[in-house]
Amino acid sequence: MIRPGVAAKTPACAVVVLAAVLGIVGSCTSSGSPGSHAKEAGAAEDSGFPYGSQSDARMGSGGKDVGTDAQDPEVLRCEMEERNGLPGWKLNRDWSCGCRMFDPEPGTELPAWGTWEKCPSLGPRNVDCRVIVPPRDYAIAWLGQSADWDSSSGNMRLALLYVTPNLDYGTRSAVLVFDADGPTRNALMVDRRQSGGCRVDLRGMNQGKLAVRVTGKDPQAELDFSLQAVLGGDVDGPLANLVYQWDPPPPDGWTLSAFVSSDLLVIATPTFHRAAADWRTMQWREVWERDPEGLMVGGTVVWGKNVFVEAHGGGVGGIMSWDPEHGLRNMLRRYGDRLEGKSNFGTDGKDMVWTMGRRKEPQYKAAKYDKYYLMTAPFTTDPAVVEAQARVVREEHDGWFIPDAAYRVGCGYAAHITIRADLVVTRLSDGAEWVVERLPPPERDWWSFGQVLGVTCDEVFVPLSSREGYYLDTSTLSVARIRIDSLGEPSFPSQ
Repeated sequence: MIRPGVAAKTPACAVVVLAAVLGIVGSCTSSGSPGSHAKEAGAAEDSGFPYGSQSDARMGSGGKDVGTDAQDPEVLRCEMEERNGLPGWKLNRDWSCGCRMFDPEPGTELPAWGTWEKCPSLGPRNVDCRVIVPPRDYAIAWLGQSADWDSSSGNMRLALLYVTPNLDYGTRSAVLVFDADGPTRNALMVDRRQSGGCRVDLRGMNQGKLAVRVTGKDPQAELDFSLQAVLGGDVDGPLANLVYQWDPPPPDGWTLSAFVSSDLLVIATPTFHRAAADWRTMQWREVWERDPEGLMVGGTVVWGKNVFVEAHGGGVGGIMSWDPEHGLRNMLRRYGDRLEGKSNFGTDGKDMVWTMGRRKEPQYKAAKYDKYYLMTAPFTTDPAVVEAQARVVREEHDGWFIPDAAYRVGCGYAAHITIRADLVVTRLSDGAEWVVERLPPPERDWWSFGQVLGVTCDEVFVPLSSREGYYLDTSTLSVARIRIDSLGEPSFPSQ
């Protein structure tokens, strides 16, 4: 059971935050144990799950009011950092003055995010493909991208982590939130020093909320993994507000996970499972703490008040669902079933999709199935409804259970990349399938896709890397948008 350290008690404290990386962005493992040195304003029980709250948004990480004692060394340090800050930007003190995270003052002109240009020739061919070319001062970090599609308005919003091109000696990072066809809407600037003792990572954006993980507090010291927290909330609010600090500290080297929806903040627990808090109250509920079969957590998807978590290990796997009313249920999972497994779950709140793997013979400690199928059902967390309404869309192209193969869903389409990093787009109504294949060897290493960020009625948004750069002597790490109507004639499932 986890004991959250610092959490916003009021909606005003649970405001948005975007991420920037202090140092080179690395991959993150999901979970670990939360750690905190922050003063708890109070604790209570909700369904047997304790939580902490922060009644004063000005309370610093040491439990001291940063505005009452002018002689406090930390206050003096903050004031010094603020005097040496950025014109038009306000130093956010919630986590650490030393991390030097700046929110824009009212009226401040926000940085440009770049332009859409034709994809490099060393990239997908014979399709309508455009890629973001960032301002010359910045490069896009490979693990700092997220997308949030609003089906009601048709607007695609992106959050990208930008770093100075020289990652070893760069001095500034920025997280920009912008409409795909519009201006920058919000931003977070981070001045970073030469050491890696303070790092900020963009964890994800979904349904108008955003989560950022911050690790360490002192940029002059070695990175301290016992100090990790979530910054997050509304994408249109200040971007560096402290929402939650893990307690107890995680093991050395572990980086912890957070997931967001319009209603929930979901975090990793000390046993690598999940807990959820409503943004309005920040009261914590246990989602999943111990598994009867000892399986580990895989992908996690949050939508509204609902959480979907994958469980995998020993050649078996399935998907669990949770909501505040019914708790945890085996939505797409049968204990001990080694003939059939489920993974790669995705949803847009209307349709759910996942991969189903089937074997002819039961196997132990084997991840490979004989066949893989794309499945769909209307959105629900009720196992009985899923069982009654689930249907096979078609057999998958190059199917597998891997984290990067998780589906993104929108407007009746499902899109993902395969184990060979081919891009696959499927229309759920009739199984029509388009495949954007990578080149055969030796050209295969010239370019590749990353995990799909989002799909709309017209386009797929996906990370793209290429040996051909947008400036001389550079390569491309960016986000591409590919029009579905440019993918040619689809294939249809066999009878």
